[in-house]
Amino acid sequence: EIAEVTGVQTCALPIFARYFSFKARGEGETMVKAIKSAFIENLKSMEWLDDNTRAEALNKAIGMETHLGSPDTYTALNYDVREGAYFNNSILANSANLLRDLAMLDQEPNRDRWNMQSWAVNAYYDNTVNSVFIPAGILQPPFFNESAKMEQNFGGIGAIVGHELTHGFDNLGSRFDAKQDVRDWWSPHVSEEFHKRMQCIADLYSGFQIADSQVVGSKTLDENMADFGGTKIAHKALLAWQEQKTGTRTTVAGERLFFTSFAQLWCEKGRRASLQSRVLQDMHSPGPFRANGVVSQNADFARAFGCAANSPMNPDFKCSVWKDGANAQALSGSETGSNASVLPASPSAAAERADRKSTRLNSSHLCN
Repeated sequence: EIAEVTGVQTCALPIFARYFSFKARGEGETMVKAIKSAFIENLKSMEWLDDNTRAEALNKAIGMETHLGSPDTYTALNYDVREGAYFNNSILANSANLLRDLAMLDQEPNRDRWNMQSWAVNAYYDNTVNSVFIPAGILQPPFFNESAKMEQNFGGIGAIVGHELTHGFDNLGSRFDAKQDVRDWWSPHVSEEFHKRMQCIADLYSGFQIADSQVVGSKTLDENMADFGGTKIAHKALLAWQEQKTGTRTTVAGERLFFTSFAQLWCEKGRRASLQSRVLQDMHSPGPFRANGVVSQNADFARAFGCAANSPMNPDFKCSVWKDGANAQALSGSETGSNASVLPASPSAAAERADRKSTRLNSSHLCN
């Protein structure tokens, strides 16, 4: 016999009192609000969007829900388990979960329902409910620390939150509208520009190698786009938060801390065979490129660290989907300005540039 017990208070669980305090939740909610606000403001100023597409995008972004830590309550499944019968208990647990899922087939989607455990060190965006879920498990060091400086937290969990928000507008998410329906809401010429910018990122990452294995930029495109957008939006949110909180601009040291915190998220060490396997199977790019590949295309990073023009970490041509800082180059022929740069004449041009620099981007230096 399987029974449901609803309304169990998550905050009453000892694990949350110990690892996810009310202070941490409050600071996390402040950051999430700032990042969503920065995302919306960024959409308002993206020059390559026309009015109709911008209105659709804003409607979706404004309606996007964010969930932090854990559900307020959860439904427990109660069923008999027997000591020493692990296999049978597992079968019963799977059956109980299946029956619960089948019971929801004719129901309206629940935008508050979590599909990830609250202790998971992960986060996700769900296209079917236009919502972002940030479990308490990832709201821990090094991603988030309630005692750390906000520059560090914005560069850590802030970039993760921005990453998930951006998934709502990546190659897959852009096919869903504000009502979670699959619909083409992009004007034809805007869609063409969007795909050019996506192709630039795909070509860039296809030029990266690790353990003699070539990254497939088209396979990792959605995650790379989310890394690009998440970092830029989190940085914009930090600047806005600092201005609102203190009336002063974030210092260069603060911006450097932001980018350093972001890069530390992707520190990893793996055996050669493991790295090769991940390149073949993982939808995410290898760690060195999730860090260096992203910031090498970010004008704010180059400015903060004083990277020389046309150095590996500050190339003259930069891929960009989401709006760069005030000092960034314009990146398509439809945009004009003294620093304007057209897209590559051939789709492989960005990949060729990346291939020449992939070894240097693999290293630990910043601007050399």
